[in-house]
Amino acid sequence: HSLQLDAANLDVVEAEKRLVAEMGEHVCVYERVCAHYAQLAEHRKTENHELDWNNVFSKYAKSPDSMKQFYLLSVILGDVVGSPTLCHQLAKRGRGCGVLGLEEETTTVKTKAAA
Repeated sequence: HSLQLDAANLDVVEAEKRLVAEMGEHVCVYERVCAHYAQLAEHRKTENHELDWNNVFSKYAKSPDSMKQFYLLSVILGDVVGSPTLCHQLAKRGRGCGVLGLEEETTTVKTKAAA
């Protein structure tokens, strides 16, 4: 199975169903991590971009072992789909993992507050 999600035609209920089908009933996303990478993807839609993998894996290593897969899911979902709205809607539907306290989680909030 593959997650084929299009940000323009996103149905959060369908996205949630697919995530549960792929990763199990306990699947969750780190809302701020997901939104951070989604915002970066939105700003770079016209450019071919690469993630800062050193940063991603550094944060991955700091994640609790039981949550590492959901950290990576949050990064990839944000980067591939590029929809901060989806990240927020999944969290509102009870699929938020909580707060990691990692650097990029606060970057998104600070950027919004400064705007």
